[in-house]
Amino acid sequence: MQGTVLVTCDDDILPGPSYISRFVEKHEEYGEETVQCCRGHAFRPHTLDEERPDQFWSKNERSPKTFYDETSPDSQVHFFHGQCSLIPKKLLTLLSTYALPDPQFALVDDYWMSFVLSHHLKVRIWKIQSQGMFSFSESAHDPLTAMAYNPRVREQRINFYIYHMRQGWLHGCNSDPRRERANTEVSTPRMAKAESLSNAIVSDQYSY
Repeated sequence: MQGTVLVTCDDDILPGPSYISRFVEKHEEYGEETVQCCRGHAFRPHTLDEERPDQFWSKNERSPKTFYDETSPDSQVHFFHGQCSLIPKKLLTLLSTYALPDPQFALVDDYWMSFVLSHHLKVRIWKIQSQGMFSFSESAHDPLTAMAYNPRVREQRINFYIYHMRQGWLHGCNSDPRRERANTEVSTPRMAKAESLSNAIVSDQYSY
């Protein structure tokens, strides 16, 4: 990876002319040690229901989460959807030092990355207003091909929810875009560690 950031674009996303420039603009606005995405979830504090953990990811309006799509104003979120995102190389390097607690969680890798970034590294994740930046291909809504409809993915999403709740991940999210930039900073020791490991990152996704 030659660039300083990674811009992701899933194969069911059709990027528009402003796709990269909008990400860069927002990344510069919110700070070097932040992550940007076009779609994501914010979680509200609650207690894990050990009997029915699947209810969290149901479409129940009482579920303690809020989904923000590309039309929503800029908001801080806990879980960024990796289909459209910008992640700095230094943060990717830090992510690479954390092992998956279960190989099956690779099916929800953006969920796991969000957990590490938000819970362990205290990185701010910004869902940016991105209407018009991209469109979806027909396959994005096809239950036979889209990963979001895959039963194994849905199962691991629930399993990872149980895991992250038991780890105490539900704090540190503030949806006010005027939050002080100081809160987006990653400590110097961690960033120094990232610098020393930067050559370990390899990716075949878009970067600049």
